[in-house]
Amino acid sequence: MTLDLDTYRHLKRECERASRECERAEGALANYRIQLVEQFGIESVTEAERLVEQWEKESAELEEKLQKMMRDFKNRWKAKGDGLRERHPNTKSPSKKSKS
Repeated sequence: MTLDLDTYRHLKRECERASRECERAEGALANYRIQLVEQFGIESVTEAERLVEQWEKESAELEEKLQKMMRDFKNRWKAKGDGLRERHPNTKSPSKKSKS
């Protein structure tokens, strides 16, 4: 198979473009690794993945705990017969006026 000059030049440009993209990606990866060390004190992607798994587990546990607390809160107010009346945060409670 022989290549004509135009095909050769086209392939050369494509290879050079791909090489530049690869260099940019390697630079970005190096920057991400520096950020991992500076922000989280970890030095590998494996450590980062473990840390993310740990955070996801902790987040799920906290979400579950929050949901339980909200159910308990709602049940406590329902049991008192008051229900959960929502009030606008800027609305003041009715004050008792003294009789003069």
